[in-house]
Amino acid sequence: LMHGSLGNDFTSAYFFRGILQENQGAIAEPFVDLAMPLFEGEGEVRNVELHFGQWNSLHDGPSGTAGPQSMWYENDLYVGVEVTGDDRWSLGVTYTNYYSPNSRFGTVQEIAASLGYDDRGQIADGFAGLQPRVLVAFETSGRADAVGGRGVYGEISLGPQFALGSVGPMDVALELPLKLGISLGDYYESALTGESTFGYLDIGAVLRAPLSFLPRRFGPWE
Repeated sequence: LMHGSLGNDFTSAYFFRGILQENQGAIAEPFVDLAMPLFEGEGEVRNVELHFGQWNSLHDGPSGTAGPQSMWYENDLYVGVEVTGDDRWSLGVTYTNYYSPNSRFGTVQEIAASLGYDDRGQIADGFAGLQPRVLVAFETSGRADAVGGRGVYGEISLGPQFALGSVGPMDVALELPLKLGISLGDYYESALTGESTFGYLDIGAVLRAPLSFLPRRFGPWE
């Protein structure tokens, strides 16, 4: 059974892996992500899913004032396969095409491989674990930094989550996501300063609560 999610984020600034794209005007980022199960079993490989979707960034600032589709700054199309083993490990391979409908940047294509581990319930009750994940992306065409050679990007992320209790019928949880982006080769380059290994460090705090009062036929909302 195919399943997925769709939504629209709004932000005051858009950074792609630490590289500033826009920090003026309104920015909307609609997306759709779909998954189709390919295999389910009870052995070492529990689940194989095909993922595909689209992500967009719409700007009314300076980066949204060029080309025939003036506000449509970015359109990303991706397809990939994720394999889950033994309910804990997951391995994914994804191809992404980064395209600018208003021609503000050159098209970039990349292939990324990711490895994650679900450690929920292995440390303490009420703690969703660290949820570690690593990703390596190889540019096969174009360059995200628009300088030098095709780059190799590396990423380490954690997503610890704590149960805080209930507010009425809703169970509230606190998530503290952390992500570190680095260059594994020619990814963060500048014509003035050369190449940098460090890209960015992103730390946040998110409160989550399922909207359990909505009818089940509407799917899971939070």
